[in-house]
Amino acid sequence: MFDFLFNTKGRISRKGYLLAFLLPYIALAEILPRILHAMGLTSGIVIVFFGLLSLFYLWPKVFAVPVRRFHDMGLTGWFHAGVLGLVMLALIIMLQGIFNEIGDLVAFSEIDNQQQQTAVTAAMEESGRFKLGLILFNSVFLLEALLFAIKPGTPGPNKFGNDPLESGRGYAD
Repeated sequence: MFDFLFNTKGRISRKGYLLAFLLPYIALAEILPRILHAMGLTSGIVIVFFGLLSLFYLWPKVFAVPVRRFHDMGLTGWFHAGVLGLVMLALIIMLQGIFNEIGDLVAFSEIDNQQQQTAVTAAMEESGRFKLGLILFNSVFLLEALLFAIKPGTPGPNKFGNDPLESGRGYAD
């Protein structure tokens, strides 16, 4: 499993992507923390655990698994660099929206942490640029996930490895 999540060489089938990566990621990193938060289980140890879990999934989500899905489709993993470029653009738009709403950063730095958090939250709620960046950020990852879930890989071996669906090969090559 470690090689499946952290290696950028080879290919991952759609089924492998969905069952061995995407569903566990959504369950562990997205749904379970929300359930625990709704149940009032937000102690420091729970937050640390899910922070570490998120770090564990950072490399596979951002690099290894997407590169291997592109490989399965017969494309270079560098296509994912374009996706990451759009994500960076979205983050820049979001930050610009927050900073535009906050205004004077010198005055901002002189208030206490609670007031800073309140100001940033208000800036996020009011900024059209922040909302645009957030929509772009989420849309990029959603569209890539849909592409990986829908588009089949190239049948048979390609320049990135053997077909992960060939008899006995399982989900990844």
